[in-house]
Amino acid sequence: MVYLSAVGDVYLNRSPPESAFYEVLNSFKERDIIFCNLEAPLTVKTSPLLERLSPLRSSPDMIDGLIYVGFNIVSLANNHTMDYGSDALIETINCLESKKILYVGGGRDLKSALQPCIMRVGNSTIAFLAFESTIWSFGAEAKEGRPGISKINISALLPEPHVNKPDLQIMKKSIRDAKEAADVVVLSMHWGVELSETLAVHQIALGHAAIDAGADIVIGHHPHILQGIEVYRKGIICHSLGNFVFDTDDPFPKETVILQVTLTKDGVEEAYLTPCFINTQGQPAPVPYGSEKYNKIFKSLRGLSKNLKTELFTDEKEIIIKL
Repeated sequence: MVYLSAVGDVYLNRSPPESAFYEVLNSFKERDIIFCNLEAPLTVKTSPLLERLSPLRSSPDMIDGLIYVGFNIVSLANNHTMDYGSDALIETINCLESKKILYVGGGRDLKSALQPCIMRVGNSTIAFLAFESTIWSFGAEAKEGRPGISKINISALLPEPHVNKPDLQIMKKSIRDAKEAADVVVLSMHWGVELSETLAVHQIALGHAAIDAGADIVIGHHPHILQGIEVYRKGIICHSLGNFVFDTDDPFPKETVILQVTLTKDGVEEAYLTPCFINTQGQPAPVPYGSEKYNKIFKSLRGLSKNLKTELFTDEKEIIIKL
């Protein structure tokens, strides 16, 4: 068995960084793999690229927060990784490598950005891939000889589902190749519309294409809000896990979840969600069963997931995904 925990967006900008996770540390105990989307570069640079909107950066010292929890793999494929340019991405990569934290979805060139990260746990191998597909990451994609992120371009000018077909083919080939090298494939996707529970058409198309190509789990983020869970064929698509830690003054929703998955060589054996609420200190904290906050998260996710033909139920502690 392999025990995976995954959360959505993490942007750390506090002292000490470890304090962001004081309330949830027990939720990650005895997990083999702990994953998040690292929403900002770890850099000392203070001058963002001129064309970036609402640029984000974290001090390299913020990596201590990731270490405290035990995050051992992160995605760099998001619309803020390149806010401070190529040098900041390389600084981020060097920082992660120095602390032995693995990363996907970004690299020193296109080949490395597309490279799967394969983790071995016991006798099982789990491959991670990551792609970004929002309109806000213009100019951020890696190219031959140029650092950047792995990107799937979308545009309203393209016919539905508004996805660039060559980029889609690259994603599917990357998944197929990863499946040949590993027992399980986990795909991280930065996608969708901010602050909307409604799924964009490209989310459905990309999620299904990923599972059809061999992915077992799709972990979505970027909307900063919880979206529905979808069981498609034998895979799970979490369209958005919401923010987990996001140290800005933006009034984002405070509901979030931790995805907890048990994996075997055959894929997902069981999956459930730990509902959390982000308190006034910006700390996610598990909410007790039966509380108003628990019921709100459960009712919302159950309704959103029912629309995706997926059933959620509770065992009076966690929210169980019916496989």
